[in-house]
Amino acid sequence: MKMANQSLTNESIYLVRNSVEARSALETGFIGTMNGKVPVRAADLIRRASGEEEILFRHRPYVEAKHFGESLGRFLIAIRAFSLTATLMPCLAVLASGILAGFLPRTAVAISAIIGALLLQIAVNLLNDISDYVKLIDLPGSPGGSGVFEKGWYSPGEIRRIAQFALALGFLAGVPALVAYPLQILGIGALGTLGAVLYSHDRIGLKYHALGDLAVFILCGPALTVGFSVATYGELVPGVLPIGAVLGLLACALLHVNNLHDMDLDRSRGASTLASRIGYIPSARLLAVMYGGATLILGLSVYSGALPVSALLAVFAMIPALKLTRRIFAALGPTSPSLEGARMVAAQIHLVAGVLLTLGILSARFFKGTVF
Repeated sequence: MKMANQSLTNESIYLVRNSVEARSALETGFIGTMNGKVPVRAADLIRRASGEEEILFRHRPYVEAKHFGESLGRFLIAIRAFSLTATLMPCLAVLASGILAGFLPRTAVAISAIIGALLLQIAVNLLNDISDYVKLIDLPGSPGGSGVFEKGWYSPGEIRRIAQFALALGFLAGVPALVAYPLQILGIGALGTLGAVLYSHDRIGLKYHALGDLAVFILCGPALTVGFSVATYGELVPGVLPIGAVLGLLACALLHVNNLHDMDLDRSRGASTLASRIGYIPSARLLAVMYGGATLILGLSVYSGALPVSALLAVFAMIPALKLTRRIFAALGPTSPSLEGARMVAAQIHLVAGVLLTLGILSARFFKGTVF
């Protein structure tokens, strides 16, 4: 198979960036040669003196897992399991709020709804990894991405098939809720599915047009809590919107920290995130607004009676949020070594806030003068 502007040195192949061959190699993880298909991975983007851009591909060795535990570990890294709390915690907080308010949950529907929501986020995470790789945002040495392509654990084609399988299972998991409350769930489910597909779409890609933060806030916030409340209880439970707003902002902050860290790389690859558009210091200020906004909404919700006083337990999660914000302000820029691990801290903040909010709501029965 003849390839445009191809030169082979040892195990390196250069392909013109916008060529059909390069696109195929990025999406499948293979390059066709006279000797058959060669597994490859993108290693670098080369700009020639002529202005032409070529992608450097290197041989992708197959690294077989030694045991089941290692295979599981690879899979958890691929799906970015640490980020799944962005979906799980809002559901648990709404479940707790309904139980404490005396609502009777439909247990089977609730479980299937949680599973469906998690599968939907897994699909989004995997498709996002592929999209960033195809756009050459996540290459060896870059701060983003799960790293599974670079390590030779999976090919892009394999990850795409896993994502499609997760989407299919997610649809199936949502059937019980759809049967129970067809009109309500159909609209919310359509919104979630549309957001999942469009989030990192090749052309429309919300995250590549500075709309990723808004999409995450809606999908991991109010849309998720309202949908789960309807699926589990058939109606909106007390505090469903404040819970969605607080945890939605913290999920948005998690994405924003990630984009803030990658803003220079995103700009160089033509990806327009909100962070890359407004710059480093304004992004740091926006992060402070997100954390401050979540704290303010929580306080106002308790003051108005939408949430019990004990829900203020979640405020303790704002202590590491304040430390993270200060750390980002003190850094010299997005590539500063001091930002190493910042995205993981942001994920931990969301997890801790969700756990404390859920426990705070459940503990309201031990306090007098609460909304319950």
